[in-house]
Formats: sequence, structure tokens, C-alpha cells
Amino acid sequence: MENLSSSVVFCILLFLLAFFVFICYVIAEMARQRGRSGLMWVLLSFVFSPFLCMVFLYFLGETDDKREEWIITAEQIKMRYKN
Repeated sequence: MENLSSSVVFCILLFLLAFFVFICYVIAEMARQRGRSGLMWVLLSFVFSPFLCMVFLYFLGETDDKREEWIITAEQIKMRYKN
């Protein structure tokens, strides 16, 4: 019986670790897409809550450089199809 309960605990811990790694990946991608440092935001998620970091990233939005990059890309696409 003890082996069964220790294996269940191990599986639960393994699942939680995999879930946390997935959440860290999501945070890093959110940061990258908004022109921010993914590593910094993942480290912040260790200090604060990962979900709190996601909310902060959502409300901070894109950096000015990233917004400029999107505008340039949109203009290039517009010019390509205009001709």
C-alpha cells in the first residue's frame, strides 16, 4: 500500500512540474510577442505568481519598438498587395 501511495504522490508532483514548465513557456512566449524579455518574466514568475505575471504582461502590452515593428510589417504587406 505504501508503494502505491508514493507512486501516486510522485505522479502528482511530476504533473505539477510539467504544468509549471508549460506555464513558464507561455509566459516567455507572451513576453517575446510583446517585445519584452522572456527570461526576466519567467524569473519574475518564480518570485511572484505565474498567473500574476501573465496579467501584468497582458496589461503592459507591447513595447514601442514592437509596435513599430508591427506597423512596418503591415505597411510592407499592404505595399506588396497594392501593386
